[in-house]
Order: sequence, then C-alpha cells, then structure tokens
Amino acid sequence: SGIAESSLPADLEIGIFPNPFNSACVIDAPGAHFIEIFDIQGRRIMRTGDVSKKGLFTWEPTENLPSGVYLIRVSTVFGCSTGRAVLIR
Repeated sequence: SGIAESSLPADLEIGIFPNPFNSACVIDAPGAHFIEIFDIQGRRIMRTGDVSKKGLFTWEPTENLPSGVYLIRVSTVFGCSTGRAVLIR
C-alpha cells in the first residue's frame, strides 16, 4: 500500500528542462537534500548534495556519457521521487 503519485507532497515534484537535452539540463527539485542520477541499467552516474536553496541543480554530463535515458532520483524529508532525462549527443 504505497502512496499514490497524485497524493505526494509538492516537494517531491521534479522538473527537468530542457528535456531531451544535449549539453546540460536543469533539475528543479524544491526541498531536495540530494540528487542521484542513474543510467538505465541502474548504475549510479553521480550523487550531489549541492542543491541550491531554490531547489535548482544544473547537470552537465561528462563528454564520455553516451546518449540515452537517465533516471534522476531526488531525496527530500518527505521521501524520494524519480524523473527521467533524455541525453542526445
């Protein structure tokens, strides 16, 4: 009996723009303590605790990271939420 997506606190909403992107994207995650980014196989690409007070974080993938779908997990005091970003090289 999990929490329905529509009943999650607003602090768990993730915005990713632009999406798809090719050099950088902004992750809008109000209330985030940290952000983790995983490839589609579940390998963690990065983890950061450096989220601004406004909840904005700019992700600039390294040059060797291939095109594909990446999962972005945001952790807050309310729990975790996941979004998707598409990197196009």
